[in-house]
Amino acid sequence: MAEDCAGLGTATKALIDAMAKQNVVVNCVYASESNPMLQEFLEKKNEFRFVANDCKVGTKTATDKAFDLGVDVYVNGAECGPFSKIGSNGGALDPRADTTRQSVRFIKKRQPRVFLLEQVKNIV
Repeated sequence: MAEDCAGLGTATKALIDAMAKQNVVVNCVYASESNPMLQEFLEKKNEFRFVANDCKVGTKTATDKAFDLGVDVYVNGAECGPFSKIGSNGGALDPRADTTRQSVRFIKKRQPRVFLLEQVKNIV
């Protein structure tokens, strides 16, 4: 499992807990997060083997390392402002959408078995 733009790592925690009920161990390869305080928090949780700090500029470095270690489940909580009706609603032209573009490229290239993306109506 890998989680980009992880924040507090709540998606990972939820999946770990749900799978534990099924006696399945989740191997958390990496997380990326651009906020230094949240990076530190994620590192202290010890759920991830690798925590990257490149969430805002895209996920190239982290996802390549994660894929080399094996990722079946990919989660991304990228900034939704570019696609949100409440946000700027600039869509793919908004510079903040870079992380979302990188994540879509990763999914197309690496084809994890399962991926979860931020639910924002206008992202389609």
